[in-house]
This record gives sequence, C-alpha cells and structure tokens, in this order.
Amino acid sequence: MIPHQLTLKNFLSYRQATLDFRGLHTACICGPNGAGKSSLLEAMTWALWGKCRAPEADDVIRSGCTEARVDFSFSSGGQTYRVIRVRRRGHTTTLEFQIWANDRWQPLTQRSLTETQEYINRELKLDYHTFIHSAYLRQGRADEFMLKTPSKRKEVLASLLQLEHYDTLAEEAKKRASDHESHIRHLRQTLNQQVQTLAQEVVVREHFQQLQQQIQAQQAAYDRCQQEYQHYQQRQQQRQQWLQQYTWLQQQRAQLASGRRQSQQRRQQLEQRQQELAHILAQADTRTQWYQTYYELQKQEEQLTQKAQQHRQLQAEYNRLEKDYQQALHELELQKRQLETEIKNLQANQQQCLAVCRERERLAHAFVQLETARRYLQELDRRADQYRPLYDRYQQLNQQQEQQRARQEAQRHELQQQLQRLRHQWPSLAHLDQELAALQQQLGELDKKEIYLKHVEEKGKERKSFQDQLKARLQNYQAQMAQLQQKMALLREPEAVCPLCARPLDAQHWQLVHQKQQLEQRELEEAIWLTQEQITVTEREIEVLRQEYREVSNQLKARERLHQKQGQLLQQIQHRQDLQAQITDLEARLQALEQALAQPVVDPEMEQLCAQMAAIGYDEKEHTCARAEVEKWRWVEIKQAEIENAERMYANLAQQLANLTQRQQALEEEMAHFTQHSPLCYALEQCRKQLAELAYDPAAHQALRQQLKQYEQAPLYYQELQNAQQEYPRLQTELAALTAAEAEQARQLQQLDEQLALLEQTLADFPDLSERLQGLETEMQQQWQRLQAQYIESGKLQEQLHQLVQLQEKHQQLQQELAQHEHHYQVYQALTQAFGKNGIQALMIEQVLPQLEATANHILGRLTNNQLHVSFVTQKPKRSGNHRNQMIETLDIVIGDAQGTRPYETYSGGEAFRVNFAIRLALARLLTQRAGATLQMLIIDEGFGTQDAQGCDRLLAAISAIADEYACILVVTHIPSLKEAFPARIEVTKTEAGSQVQLVV
Repeated sequence: MIPHQLTLKNFLSYRQATLDFRGLHTACICGPNGAGKSSLLEAMTWALWGKCRAPEADDVIRSGCTEARVDFSFSSGGQTYRVIRVRRRGHTTTLEFQIWANDRWQPLTQRSLTETQEYINRELKLDYHTFIHSAYLRQGRADEFMLKTPSKRKEVLASLLQLEHYDTLAEEAKKRASDHESHIRHLRQTLNQQVQTLAQEVVVREHFQQLQQQIQAQQAAYDRCQQEYQHYQQRQQQRQQWLQQYTWLQQQRAQLASGRRQSQQRRQQLEQRQQELAHILAQADTRTQWYQTYYELQKQEEQLTQKAQQHRQLQAEYNRLEKDYQQALHELELQKRQLETEIKNLQANQQQCLAVCRERERLAHAFVQLETARRYLQELDRRADQYRPLYDRYQQLNQQQEQQRARQEAQRHELQQQLQRLRHQWPSLAHLDQELAALQQQLGELDKKEIYLKHVEEKGKERKSFQDQLKARLQNYQAQMAQLQQKMALLREPEAVCPLCARPLDAQHWQLVHQKQQLEQRELEEAIWLTQEQITVTEREIEVLRQEYREVSNQLKARERLHQKQGQLLQQIQHRQDLQAQITDLEARLQALEQALAQPVVDPEMEQLCAQMAAIGYDEKEHTCARAEVEKWRWVEIKQAEIENAERMYANLAQQLANLTQRQQALEEEMAHFTQHSPLCYALEQCRKQLAELAYDPAAHQALRQQLKQYEQAPLYYQELQNAQQEYPRLQTELAALTAAEAEQARQLQQLDEQLALLEQTLADFPDLSERLQGLETEMQQQWQRLQAQYIESGKLQEQLHQLVQLQEKHQQLQQELAQHEHHYQVYQALTQAFGKNGIQALMIEQVLPQLEATANHILGRLTNNQLHVSFVTQKPKRSGNHRNQMIETLDIVIGDAQGTRPYETYSGGEAFRVNFAIRLALARLLTQRAGATLQMLIIDEGFGTQDAQGCDRLLAAISAIADEYACILVVTHIPSLKEAFPARIEVTKTEAGSQVQLVV
C-alpha cells in the first residue's frame, strides 16, 4: 500500500486538513507533543478499518462537531483506490470504496458496511491486526514483545502470527472427543441394561397365556350383571318422572300463594294512601291563599335586590376613582423631587470639570520631550525595516547550506548501504524458478480436490432432503398414534360405543374392536421405529459427509496461502530482474554525490548581504532604549485626553442643567391644573349624585326578607295539593283491580291441591329402587375395573414381548455404534494434542524463529555497527526440583557483544531500544510475508529520547538502509536535530482552530 492523499474533517484534533504524499519517499512528521502527529496515522487506520486509539465510535469526532470524515487515496497491486469513511454522532458509520479506472472514480462499495470492509481487506491482503504489527510501528509498542517474560513471549508471538485459530481447533477437537466419550459411557450403560431386560422374555410369555384365560371368565360375569341392572333402571326412571312432576306442582302452588299475600299487602297500602290524600284535599282553600301571599312578597324582594346591586357598583366605582386621583397626585410630586436631585448632581459635576481644566498650562514642556523621542524612534524603525530582510535572508542561506550538506551526507551513506544490501541479496534469489514449479504442481492437486468437494456437498444436500421427508413421515405416524390412543381410551370407559357407528358394544364386539385397535397400534409402532432408525442412519451418513467436507475444506484452505506464495515468488522473480538495474543506477548516483561533496561551497550573495548590513549601522539595543524613552513620556497624551474630555463634559452638563430647569417649571404648572380641572375630579362628583338619586334602604330590605321567610313552605304545600288531585282517581281504579285478582288466585290454589293429592297416591304404589341400582352399579364397576386391568395387563405384556424383539435388534445396532464412537474418540484425542500449544503451533514458531533471528540481526548490525547480535533460545534445563536435567519450554533473548553473551534484560535503555527496534522491524517483515502482501509503506511512531547522538545516527542509517524496500517511510519525532536529517518533513502545529499540517520539502 502506497499513500497518495489524506483529507481530514473534524477528526480528533483536526478541523480541516489535507496532506499529499505523492513524491515523498522518506519523511518525518514533526511537531510538539500533543500537536496531533499520531492523529494523522490514526486517520489512515480508521479510514481503512474503522479502528484507532479512540475507545468509543463517537470519540473520533472533534469536540463540538457532529460529523467526522476521512478521505484516503492510495495504490496497491498496481491499482489506485479511495476510501471515504464518515461517522455522525449518535448514528452509524458510512463507508465508500472506489477505484480509479477510465479517468474517473468508480464505486466498489458493497451492500453492507461489513461486506465492504471484507472487500477492502481482500484487496489489501491486510487486516488491522497485521497492519499495526507490521507497517505501523505504533507509539510505545516497540518493546511490547520484549518486555514480556520468557514464558509469555511465545504466547505473544503466537498472537502476532495469528495462531489463535489452532487454539480454537484444539478446543473444538477436545469438545468433540468429550462428546464421543460421553456417548461411549452412555452406550455401555445402555447395553448392560438391555442384556438384563432380554433375559425376562420366557417369564413374560407364560404370564400372558394365563391372563387370557382369566379375561374370558371375567367377561361372562360382567354380562349377567349388566342385564339385571338395565331392568331395574327402566322402573326407576318412570318413578323419577312422576317425582319431578310432583315437585314442580309444589313449586307452582308456593309461587301462587306468595303472589296472593303480596296482593293483600298492596291493597292495604293503597287504602292507607287513600285516607292521606282525602285529608290533603280538605285543606285546598287555605293552601291556595298562602301561596298567593308568598308570590307577592317575592316580587317586592327581587326589586330591592336589584337596587342593592346598583348601589354596590356605584360605591365601588367611587372608591376606585378616589384611589386613582390620589395615586396620580403622588406620582407628580415624586417627579418633582427627582428633578431637584438631578439638578444638584449636575451642579457638583460642573465644579469637578473646572478643576481638571485648570491643569492644561503645565503640560507644554512635557509635549516637547515626547515629540523629540518619537522622531528618533521613527528613524531607528526605518533602519530596522532595511536591516531585518537582509538578516533573515542571510540566516536562510546559511541554514540551506547546512541542510544541503547534511542531506548529501545522509544520501551518500544511504546509497552505500543500499548498494551493499542489494549485492548481498543477489545470491539468495537463484532458487526461485524451482520453487515456482513445485508450487504450481501443488495448486493442480488442490483443484482436483475442489471438484471432489462439490460432489460431497451435492450428496449431503440429497441426504438432508431425504432426512426431512423421514421427519415429516414420523410426525404423521405420531399423529395417527395419538388419535388411536384417544379411541382406545374411549373404549375403556363404561358403556363404550363403536367408534364407527356410535352404537353400544357388547362384550364380543368390544373384544373385536379392541383387537383391531391393538393391531393398528403395533403396525404404527413398527412404522415409527423403522422411520426413527432410518433417520438415525441418515444422520450418521450426513455426519460422515460433513466430516469429509470439513477435511477437504481444511485442505483447500491452504490454496489461498499457496496462491499468495505464488504471487510472492513471481514478485521476487520480477524483483531479481530489477535488482541488477538498481545496482547499476546506485553506483552512478553514488559517484556523482561524492564528487559534489568534494567541492567547497562559496555563496556571493551571503558576502554581499554582510556588506549591506554593515552599511545600515543598525543597533537593536539602541532601538530598545528609544522605545523605552517614548513610553516614559506617554503619560502626557493620557493627561491631555483627560483635560479635553473634562471640557466637553462641562459643556454637556450646562446644557443638561438648562433642560432640567425648564422641566421643573412645566411640572409645577401641571400639578396646579390637575388639582382643579382633571377628569378624575369630574368623575368623582358624578358618582356622588347617582348614589343620592338611588335612595336604597338596607333596613327595609332586611325586614322584607324576614316576612318572606315565614311563608317559605307555601310552595311545598301547594305542590302537595296538586299531586293529591291527580293521584286520587288513579288509586281508586287500582284498588278495584286488586280485589278481582285475589279471587282468581284462590280458584287456582284449589286446583293445584287436587293434582298434588293424586300424585301422592301414585308414588305410594311404586317403591324406590335406588339402593338396589346403586348396589348393582358398584358390582358392575368392580367387575369392569378388574376386566380393564386384565386387558391393560395383557396389552402391556403383548407390548413388552414386541419391545423385547425390537430391543434385540437395537442391541446389535448399539454395539456397532459403540465401536464407531470409540474410533472417533481416539482420532479427536490425537487432534487435540496436534493443535495444542506443543503441537503445530510450537512447530510453526520453531520454523519462524530462524527467519526472525536472521532478519533482526541484519538490521541490528546496521544499528550497532555490527557490535550486537541477537539469538532466541526456546528450551533450557530445569533449575530446581528432582528433574534438573529436564528441558522446559521458554523464549529467552540472548544478546551477544564484544564481551560475550548476556540476557536482554541486563542492557541499558539505549541499547535495549536498538534491539527492540531491530526485532520490531523483523516482525513487521515476517507478518507481511505471511499475510501474502507486499510491505510498501513503513510508519515509525516511536520516541528516540533514549538514544544518544551516535545511536540516533545509526537509527537513521538503518532507515536509509531499508529505504529501497519501501515506497514510503514516515517517521514521527519531536527532536529538532532529527528533523533536518530528512529530505522532507510534515510539520504539525496546534492552534485554536485545531491542528494544522504543512509539507516542507
């Protein structure tokens, strides 16, 4: 991956920034701590994979903003891509993926964010985990691998190599082995129980024959008892009908007698009410006269109430007007006092202004001193304006000479290292053609296995379809079995009927129906058992196909790795062809650079600048003293401004004083007019006249109310009289109807008494047979229960015999299944050990360590001038216990120098950092090669604070040595001395508007 352009908007500390990487090979990102250097690199990882150091998704959005956006374009595999990732606060993330084709960006975005992310990973052949451990040396992570204990380093290395998949496989194999072990225990227990059950077949068969004879004798006794019960039941049903009729007639007589009593009570109530109404009608004249007197008094009271209401309204209006008049008069007096106070304050301020104006005469001499100092300062400012551009240009030219010399030295050293490394790589590329031929043969074999995998998949689908058909058939059989069991349960109840014609069954027909249902039940059970066995066999076939599919799939997984390796070999062959051309080009460039360094540097412009600065005669200390002299006399201007301000204020105060005097005279005239001719005075006089004309007397009103209270019951008495006149005729009619109804009820009671006497005689001739029927019913129930128990026992024995036959067949099948589970258990036990830490993972680490050690030593030699050498120790003898000579697993790092070898932990900070840096770069190369990608970009976000000057130079030399292997190298630092050693730098600064970035070449 080679970066082209990065655009940020509201991302972390950046509000808006754009960085163009095109043309950059080796550059440093510099700036103070906290300026936002690492945020540029985090923006790349967030755009590509949606991950960075922010703990939450919304944390990437700049504080106070609602949306963060990163636009990153890059090239990979000869194609140019573009990724745009946008995050809105509180919403989901959007992701766009594009490719440059046909002179425009064309979309590659998939249906969902997850699918688009997977597509990006496939195109890059890198995921986030591999990138941050290979191309991106993140800040503070250089010694992550080194600081672990020796026992933990293998785990870290396994994590970096992404060997966790083998742990998952080991756990899965262990789980499957455990499943097979539990099946084995269960099958052995089941087989032992089956052997004990099969030994009972002879005893069950003898018991079944004896039980059939007992059933025949019990059925005959039950039929005799049933006939006698039916005869007595008919006689008892006739007696029950007569008894129900007798009870109904008694209920009718009781209801009729109750109705007659209620009629008599109602007639008595009506007669009493008739007497009350007659008494009210006798008082008709008296009640009418009272009501008329009440009506006249009420009219007089309403008139006086209306006058009282008018009196209250006029009195309230008078009180309101009086209050408004007093309030208005008070406000005018208050305004008058405020004007008097303001006039006194203005007169006092005038006196203060006069005192300030009298100081003008003593400022003349001070003004002369200020003007002299200012003229001299202006002359020095003119000289400074001429001097500063010349001095800045001189410093710029001097700095450019030093930078140019340092870059040429660094380039010469870099070219020497590149040339030496390329010559060293040439012999290692001779065997690539043979490896490519062998790899293509392996890929051919895997293509054949892929065709076989498709055949296995089709066979599995066919077996799965057949299994679904068997399950549907089993559900149908189970439903039929449930219906049959319901029918058999109905057949066991007393007085069972035929399930087809719904007629009662005698013993013979009941036996035939029962035998037919048992036959159907056995047929259904055989069908269910056969279907279940077919389902079990199909499941085993599907499991075998699945296992075979997984095995072939696991083998095919290596094809992608082989394709990646094929691409790597083809790329290495292309690299071999380019290697010779690079060596020739480097030799020519190195010769030209050495000739340029041998010539001395003479700049005529710098000599001319020195002569011009001397002619100007500018002294910065003299300039500073002149500024201080001007500041010394600046108080004169301040004092002059105060006097002018006081003169202006005095004039303003005189004008304000005249205005306030006029307002005071006008206010006194307004108060005199208000007390004599205001509208409020006129309104008060009108309210007094209206109250006198109304002439309302509250005492007379109260006396009328007392008289009206004496007649307040008159409307009620008058209403009772009118109700009595309407109710009295209706009451007489209802009394006549009740008398006729009582006569009819007496006649109906006599008829019911005659019917009841006749039924009592009939019931005496038919005795009660309920006790006899209950005895017969109890006897029949006992015989039926015994018969049903015998039938159930017979069915159980018959079913038991059938199950014993099936159990014998199942016993043989379980023995075969036990053998299969034992075989699978042994296989998965072996796989658990193979996939464990001491299996394939240990072998892969053992294979990786030599390559890692060789690469690390190659880089470390350039960092230390071949003074240090690193080696990895994976086993060491046990130091304690009874087995001291026994070897234990470890991953110690031993460093060799001129004095010998010693552990990594004993080295100082600077030397330890160089070892960390070398191993970290070696890990980066190893991880990239394993991922099948080409590492074209290297980001080093590490601190160099632990290095001395010589150590920093060697680190820079090491970066130069590996520069030709990368298209772009970015180094993050805040050390000023390191910035100048790079041909290009990206300067990051922190401002109030956010972090800013500038490219300096």
